Amino acid sequence: MQSLALAMVGGALGSGLRWLVAVQLAERGWDRLPWHTLLVNVTGSLALGLIAAWSSDAARISEPMRIFVTVGVLGGFTTYSSFNEETLRMLRIGSTGKGLAYMALTVGLCLLAGALGHWLGNTGARGALR
Repeated sequence: MQSLALAMVGGALGSGLRWLVAVQLAERGWDRLPWHTLLVNVTGSLALGLIAAWSSDAARISEPMRIFVTVGVLGGFTTYSSFNEETLRMLRIGSTGKGLAYMALTVGLCLLAGALGHWLGNTGARGALR
C-alpha cells in the first residue's frame, strides 16, 4: 500500500511539472511545435536512465524512493521514459529483434489507436460513446 501511495503522490507531482513546463514554454512563444512534449520526454528519459543505473546499487537509492521518482514523478511527467528504458534494456541484453519489434509495435499501434480515436470522435460512433 505504501508503494501505491508513493506512486500516486509522485504521479501528481510529475503531472503538475509537465503542465508547468508546457505553460512556461507557451508563455515564451515556444508553442508552434510541441516543444514541451519533446523536452519532458528527453529529460524524463535521461532521469530514468540515471535512476535505473543508480538503483542497481541499493545503497544509492532506496526502493520506496525509486518507486516515488520513477513510477510516480517520471510516470506522471512522461510515459515515454518507461518505453525508452524498456527498449534500451532489451537492446542491452542482446534482444535486438525483440527491442526493435517492441519499438515498432509501440509507435505503430499508438499512432493507429490515436487515429482510431480521432475517427470515432468524428463519426456517428461518437454518439454511441457518450
